[in-house]
Amino acid sequence: MSYSNLEFHEVRLSEEGVLHVEINRPDRLNAMNEPCWTEYGKIFAQAARDSDVRAVVVNGVGRAFCAGLDVVDSAQGFAERQQMDTARAGLKLGEHIRDFQLALHQAHLINKPVIGVAHGPCIGLGIDLLTTFDVRFAAKDALFSVREIVIGMAADIGTLQRLPKIVGSLGWVKDVCFSGRNFQVDEAIAQGFIQRAYDSRDDAVNAALEYAKELCKFSPVAMWGTKRSINYAIDHTTLLKER
Repeated sequence: MSYSNLEFHEVRLSEEGVLHVEINRPDRLNAMNEPCWTEYGKIFAQAARDSDVRAVVVNGVGRAFCAGLDVVDSAQGFAERQQMDTARAGLKLGEHIRDFQLALHQAHLINKPVIGVAHGPCIGLGIDLLTTFDVRFAAKDALFSVREIVIGMAADIGTLQRLPKIVGSLGWVKDVCFSGRNFQVDEAIAQGFIQRAYDSRDDAVNAALEYAKELCKFSPVAMWGTKRSINYAIDHTTLLKER
């Protein structure tokens, strides 16, 4: 399958089967607007059907992984909805958020392992993205924040639901989500949010690509079954019911 003619992402597929996805809005610190996250969701939907893809690596181009939602573009969409009556505006907003959530959720749904690489600012929506990945590497300059509380809203694209299931401390999750404070790589590793740290963005990306290449050596059917079973276990009991 082709991954060309993309506006907001650089995508390359290696001979081994590693799909390397780079968010490419460096002038906006890879903050996402609607066309960007729509394209992101389509890349993963296509990769899920592509038998040549065995693993996926995601990082950002430039100084940041993702500095959040592009609030300038989002404000324009909000202004358009203000012209509607309250009921229709609410329905339209609900549809918009649902589409947004589903686009970012594709990394969780895809039947292949996804490795994310955090570097530079990883703010708000950047955390939403990272929580959808199976494994997370980081450069030592990565700076994290669940920032939504600071602008008067609850994180609504998945962080509040996924983060408590990733890390070991519910108190820590509430701390960073209530305060919106920054935290760095050492703290993220201590809590289990980040699995491996490297000196630079390039080192982290290269390590992730090599790791993904190793995963490509295993049976894709076994990998699919392993990811599906782990994800199912997150929300279900392990008890067997009697026949």
